[in-house]
Amino acid sequence: GFREAMHRGFQRIEAHLKSDSGAPVPFLFSGSTLDMDGRRYMLGMGIDITERKRAEIALAEREAFFRDMAANVPGVVYQFYARPNNDYGLYYVSERSEEIFGLSGDLDQYFLQFAERLMPEQRAAFLSSIEHAVRTVSPWEFEGEFARPDGETIWFRGLSRPQQRGEEVIFNGLLLDVTEQKQTAAALQQSEEKYRFLAESIQDVIWSMDLDFNFTYVSPAIERILGWTVEDVRTLGLEGIMPEDTLEDFRSVYSHAYADSVARDDFSRSVTMEQALWHKQKTKVWVENTATFLTDGDGQPYGLIGATRDITPVSYTHLRAHETGR
Repeated sequence: GFREAMHRGFQRIEAHLKSDSGAPVPFLFSGSTLDMDGRRYMLGMGIDITERKRAEIALAEREAFFRDMAANVPGVVYQFYARPNNDYGLYYVSERSEEIFGLSGDLDQYFLQFAERLMPEQRAAFLSSIEHAVRTVSPWEFEGEFARPDGETIWFRGLSRPQQRGEEVIFNGLLLDVTEQKQTAAALQQSEEKYRFLAESIQDVIWSMDLDFNFTYVSPAIERILGWTVEDVRTLGLEGIMPEDTLEDFRSVYSHAYADSVARDDFSRSVTMEQALWHKQKTKVWVENTATFLTDGDGQPYGLIGATRDITPVSYTHLRAHETGR
């Protein structure tokens, strides 16, 4: 190092010297050469850079830690900036950008490339949401569709929180791939629509309620049987369509069924009972109710689902036969 410095005439080099204990101590030497009386001399100084080296090592370890953390986050970690002249860009994009969006970490072009690959009908809303977040220095959130360079279309959700840093607004945030959740939600909606169509097409009344016996769904067939509309029944509740003794029986039977199911840790049983309901015209309608418990993914009950069938003609025939027999 020193011979090279002498040859070049000026040099800054790092070297290790041994301390009294023999431990190496990092030094930074800087200087220049001076020719005098036919001989070459070096004038310079050396600085102990032990603390600087420790700080560099700590910084490198910290950067490695954050890189590893960003690589394991289920999404793309980014740092976005907005400047007063409407200049937008990114200071950082994590490596998972290539995996999720098919975009490299070219920070100079990243924002433009990302915006260009949004669905055309969503691009204006995307830019408008960013402008609003920058103008109001408020949290940003957006959900949209993104066309990857390989032709695949994915759904993403972006979210971040801002902080003012001088004249810039900095947003640290995440871009999450929510394609699977969107597909699941769409499939669930289609399934619900299909079963709702079936429920609304059959003659029996399909209903559901929570464990406090409040209706959460009633099919339109209720109007054919009781004269009440769906909205009427959900407003009236059981108290408005069941005679008092019928209501007590209904609650008692399903409360006992619940307790029995808890004891057996089995909520698959169904219960069938005949009851009288009030028609809108203040007459009684005899029905057969069959219901079972609704359970969540852990098998825990959260409500009832059932079907109600009009058996008034049958019950009337039984009643007349009974009276004739007497």
